[in-house]
Amino acid sequence: GAFNLKVSKVGGLTKARLLRDLAQELGVQLTVEDTWGGDLVSAASAHLAASTRERSLLSVSFMNDWTGEHVAGYQPRSRDGYGSAPGAPGLGVEVDVAALGAPLLLGQPWQASVYKALVLLVIACPCALVISTPVTVVSGLAAAARRGILIKGGVYLEQARSLRVVALDKTGTVT
Repeated sequence: GAFNLKVSKVGGLTKARLLRDLAQELGVQLTVEDTWGGDLVSAASAHLAASTRERSLLSVSFMNDWTGEHVAGYQPRSRDGYGSAPGAPGLGVEVDVAALGAPLLLGQPWQASVYKALVLLVIACPCALVISTPVTVVSGLAAAARRGILIKGGVYLEQARSLRVVALDKTGTVT
């Protein structure tokens, strides 16, 4: 069998990699692409495909071939049906900040503008809760870790709300 792995539909590159790894172990072939996008989406898809076993990969789509706006110099590119992952650090592309235009809140640095835009998005759009939930879980895990509490994952953090009693062993470890 085979399936189409769309990076943003499964929650990003990390989750897509986990699904890709599972497919490879099960002997299932896959295509790698995304719902749509530009240079950054194409770079993420190219890296995932480049790290996939050849016998498992059917194809990869470079979606920036189909868009008119480019924020990373129209990289990576596919030519004559072939493409490769960029070799620079990270996703391998350099974002042209000038191509992004002025910050949303004039006079603010990009980081502050993006943060405020995400806050506005979460408040204004119920669909944005899909974005805020993982951020909240990661924030909870990080806050616990700063206090010396290691939680195995988000599922356990969410289940902690139903705890009525906590037992500690002689070392202070929750058992």
